[in-house]
Amino acid sequence: MRKIVPDLHACAPVWARSVLEPLCFDEPWLSPPWRAIAAARLLRDDTSGMRDAWCHIAKVNPSQRERQWLIENLVVATDTAPELVMDDAADAEIAAAIGLILKDVGDDARAYAQAIRDQRPQIDLPPDRRPERRAPRDPQATLARRLIKNLRILWHVAPRDCRAGSQPYVRNYSAAIERLAAAFDAAREADRLPWATDAAAAHLITHRRWSHLGWLQHRRAVDRLRPLIVRDLQTLANEAPQHASWLENASVMIEALPNADWEHEGWIELEPKASALLWARSVDVMVYGSRERPECDPGYLRWADFATIAEVLFGPLRSGPNAAKLIGAAVNAQRRRGPGRDDFPALRAYG
Repeated sequence: MRKIVPDLHACAPVWARSVLEPLCFDEPWLSPPWRAIAAARLLRDDTSGMRDAWCHIAKVNPSQRERQWLIENLVVATDTAPELVMDDAADAEIAAAIGLILKDVGDDARAYAQAIRDQRPQIDLPPDRRPERRAPRDPQATLARRLIKNLRILWHVAPRDCRAGSQPYVRNYSAAIERLAAAFDAAREADRLPWATDAAAAHLITHRRWSHLGWLQHRRAVDRLRPLIVRDLQTLANEAPQHASWLENASVMIEALPNADWEHEGWIELEPKASALLWARSVDVMVYGSRERPECDPGYLRWADFATIAEVLFGPLRSGPNAAKLIGAAVNAQRRRGPGRDDFPALRAYG
C-alpha cells in the first residue's frame, strides 16, 4: 500500500488527520479515486469556515469513535455524487488519486494524459471498431442478430446492484446468446456488431456507470431494452416454432425484470441529478438515520458546516450561495419523512 497524495500540506487538526490520511492511500480494490481526492481536499483546506467546522465537530462529538464515523462518512457519501468531485479535479489530483506517475507509462505523456482522462465520468461502453459484415437476408437470422445485439447491450449496461446485472441473469444472457447464434446461424455476426456508439445514443447514455448520472442512465436503459427484447423473442418464437420452448422461457425471464421505480423505490440514487443536497442527505442517512441508535448527536454538523464542507469537496459553484439554507431544508425534510427502506443500501459499497 503506497501513499497516493504525496507531500500533502495537512491543515486539518491532528485527530482529523488520523482518519483522513488513511483514506489517501492506494487501495484499488476498496477505494475509488474520488474518495482519495475528497479526503485530500478536506485534509489540506485552511479556510476559516473549515477551521470552524472542525472545532464544532470536536465540541459536539467528543469521542474519537464519533468523530471517525462522521469524517469517514463525509468522504464515503461522495459515492452518490462522484462526478461533482471528478469533474473539477485537476489532473494532478486524479493522478495522485490513482497512484499514477509518468514512469508508470514509460514516460509517455500521451498515455499519461489518456489515463487521467479515462477517470473522468464520460461514456464507458466498450468500442467495437471491427467492420460490419453484410447481413444475410434471412428474416429469422436478422431478428436473431438483433436479439443478440440487445442482449449484449443489456448485459453490459445493467448496473451490478440491480437484478438485471446479477450473476444468475448474466448467465442466462450468455446462454441465450449462444443458443440464438447456433440456432439461427448468427454465430459469425455475434461478435461483429458495432453497437457501442449507437447503443449509447439510442439509450441516452453519456456518462460512466460509476457516476450518479451514469448509474441512472444505465438503469433506465435496462427499462428501455426489456420490452424490445421481449417483443423480439416472442416474434421469433412464433416464426420458429421448433425453438418456441426455450425462446418463450427467455422471454419470461426478461419480462420478469422489475422496472427501476419498483426495484429501487426510496433509493437516493433515483434522484434526478448529483448535487450538494444529495451528498448532504446521504451523509445524514449514513451518520444519523441508518440505525435505531444514531452514532452521533443530531447536531453533529451545523448547516453552515455542511455548506462549507460541500464547497471544499465540490467547489463554490457546486454548493451555491444559499447552500446552508437549502441543505438544512433538505435534511430536515428527510428526517421528518424518515429514510426509505432502501436509502442506505443505495450508497455504493466500495469498501
